[in-house]
Amino acid sequence: MTPHENPTVSLSLTMMTLLALFTGTVPSAFGEGGARRDVIRHAVVQTAEAAAPISLSTRATILDQSGNVLRQGTNGWTCVSDNRDKGGQGPVCMNESWAEFANALKANRLPAGNQIGIAYMLRGGRSMNSPTPSAMETPAAHPSVTELGPHMMVRLPNPTLLADLPTSPEQGGPWVRWAGTPYAHIIIPIEGDAAR
Repeated sequence: MTPHENPTVSLSLTMMTLLALFTGTVPSAFGEGGARRDVIRHAVVQTAEAAAPISLSTRATILDQSGNVLRQGTNGWTCVSDNRDKGGQGPVCMNESWAEFANALKANRLPAGNQIGIAYMLRGGRSMNSPTPSAMETPAAHPSVTELGPHMMVRLPNPTLLADLPTSPEQGGPWVRWAGTPYAHIIIPIEGDAAR
């Protein structure tokens, strides 16, 4: 017997439909916004995955902008969704060494570790025009923001090895951000969609 042949089921479906139409709410039998949450979650995961090559991002741990784990990964990489339209810097995917570096930067402590840190921002990102990482904390210290196109970032355990590289994106090609500090790292512009 189909729901339409069973008068009790048919009446229940009609009542739930009317309730939804007149109150603007969806009865709990339909999941109370579950479908909307799933759509939003899927969009956040896709945004995070777009930060790196598919070969990395499809197996990476995915975090939302607040640091909540949306998907546990299997390859040691972490991708973080970030909404640039709401003041974020852009989505990023990073290996464990870069994650440690990012945590040290946020905590204003010296980065530890002797591994190369790598991060991708294939959707581009924002960079505060600050000469040092500590200047990022004071808005007056970086009156402007530079939009960076798709790029990757590399941090070497010994940042003194970067001393002879350019320190400005205006020179073209790879450049060093925060040269002469323990937070120095290379920004490598990536052109085209070859990486995806």
